[in-house]
Amino acid sequence: MDILIIEDELNAFEILQKRLAMQAPQARVIGHLRTIVDSINWFKAHPEPDLVFLDIELTDGQSFEIFKHVSLRCPVIFTTAYDQYAIKAFTLNSLDYLLKPISEERLQQALDKYQHLKETFAAPALEQMQALLAQQKPRLRKRFLVSSGEKYHFIKAPEIAYFYSEDGVSFVRTLENRRHLLNDTLDSLEKELDPAAFFRINRKQIVQLDAIQTIHEYFNHRFKLDLKAPLSDHEFIVSRLRRTDFKNWLNGR
Repeated sequence: MDILIIEDELNAFEILQKRLAMQAPQARVIGHLRTIVDSINWFKAHPEPDLVFLDIELTDGQSFEIFKHVSLRCPVIFTTAYDQYAIKAFTLNSLDYLLKPISEERLQQALDKYQHLKETFAAPALEQMQALLAQQKPRLRKRFLVSSGEKYHFIKAPEIAYFYSEDGVSFVRTLENRRHLLNDTLDSLEKELDPAAFFRINRKQIVQLDAIQTIHEYFNHRFKLDLKAPLSDHEFIVSRLRRTDFKNWLNGR
């Protein structure tokens, strides 16, 4: 089994390489790349490996950019320190999604999954293998059940302006300026919402794309947002750590 590792952190590469040598001694690491540009050039000049370990955050950007320039048919195991990219990863050739630091157990599970799929599907049936992987995409929430007194009704996702947390309690506010209490945490909502439509701008707020009216530069390298509706006494500040991801999100990346 020929493996290509794309990882910009040398220490992370060395740890993964050592663990592969122990857990998959039959595997051969045929290359180590650290940037998007080098990866694109490598794939254009070499046959595809059997398996790719691909870090999401590389020196020159997010590795999803690679897929815009080369068409890969080999399975990919994404590695990252962040879990917010899982949904996007599963829209590509993702065989698995490993959070750093990668445990021996999770690495073994990913390798076992690869071996199982390899034995189940012959090479001419690669389309079937990719279809099976596609079934693993996380299910997105399209509506939310809320209560009004003793009655219940649901709110569709496009009707939502933003979610927010206040004193440890989560709320949703609609484009019609109605507020409802939710039992969900923002952490769970972030994983279930459509990442193309919703973005968590800070620890306490998740906004919907269509609700954003104006984006302003703000001090300390942050953004301040004005929403179309509803009027609110909340400030919407994109944290400094999420600024780059927010710009990529607005660009559809």
